[in-house]
Amino acid sequence: MQLNDQKVVVKGVAGDEKNVKAALGSAEAAFKAWATKENGADWAASISVTFDSATLKEGIGGVQLIGFGGKIMLNNTLKARLDLAYETFLPKLRGALFD
Repeated sequence: MQLNDQKVVVKGVAGDEKNVKAALGSAEAAFKAWATKENGADWAASISVTFDSATLKEGIGGVQLIGFGGKIMLNNTLKARLDLAYETFLPKLRGALFD
């Protein structure tokens, strides 16, 4: 939903391919339902979500979504989310340690 693109490629973390493929069907159905409501039935009818068997080397779990012809990537792996939390809270941590 964040990408809001009709052609999305999904990559899974190595070892998690089976879970990603299992969840892909229901996720695609939910995305199409949302897209029909937001962008119209014609736009939603041309949605294509494909699984890329080339797995991600880094990460503990999660997926990477690629849209707009490879121009935009959403990295939703546990490692990426932990890195984001670290970067977000680092100034607060510095303030607590050094003030």
